[in-house]
Amino acid sequence: MISGNDLASEVLNLGKAIGLFDDSGNLQTSWFENPLSSIESLLSNSSQRAAFLALLDSFLPAAQVNDVPAGESWHPLLGDQPRGNAYLTVKNNGAATFGFAGLFQTSDGPPPLASLRVHLPIVSFNGTSVSAVAGTADGPLEFSLRLHLGWKFGTDALGLDSVVVDAILAPLPPGGASANLQITLEQLQLDSSGAKDVVLDPNNLSSEAVQLIIGLLHEKLSRLAGPTGEAASLVNHLLPLLGFGTDGIPQFPFAQLENPGALNGWFD
Repeated sequence: MISGNDLASEVLNLGKAIGLFDDSGNLQTSWFENPLSSIESLLSNSSQRAAFLALLDSFLPAAQVNDVPAGESWHPLLGDQPRGNAYLTVKNNGAATFGFAGLFQTSDGPPPLASLRVHLPIVSFNGTSVSAVAGTADGPLEFSLRLHLGWKFGTDALGLDSVVVDAILAPLPPGGASANLQITLEQLQLDSSGAKDVVLDPNNLSSEAVQLIIGLLHEKLSRLAGPTGEAASLVNHLLPLLGFGTDGIPQFPFAQLENPGALNGWFD
């Protein structure tokens, strides 16, 4: 019997993908009776699908792309491109989901540097089941915009490394239309307490947003008031009194003013 194990790995995987060879590499003579039937199950049959994905890795090796989830691979379609690429994406976690992605980035020069990434899963294969997932909760359209600023203004003044805007859109059923937006301010520094990442979620604005507004207000007032004088004293001591400083005073509960207990607890 002819054995596919004597063939090159790419040819063997191609034969397995179309059902000509079984998992052990043995020729399936019944394939010649109805080859189209075997080829049609290339993605729905788990063994054939695994061979096809191995073949894909041989001809379009996955690229190293930052922040790609575990179990997902991005295969560049346009060769080696320094400023980004178009990708065939594959997520293989029992089911296999194929999609399309694009990445564009500025790779040199002084800040600001920017990158834009878009990803849309399109179709999912799970056994004999085939599902179009584009635009649903299982295949949302994802945008990610990163702007690297590299602002550093000393040890106790305003600083900001990057702004990242992430959006996830799923307008189609099942599950109904949904949209999520999140803004991350990476290594934001508003005072001498040091830099940290601040996440702003428009659906759940909390103390992070209040602290950001107060910090920016403090920075602006400090510039207007100058280093000394009564105006400078007001800026330097009023905001710390409300808890936006390093003196151990709890922050004033701006985000919980509808709760009388929060205000009483702050006074206590």
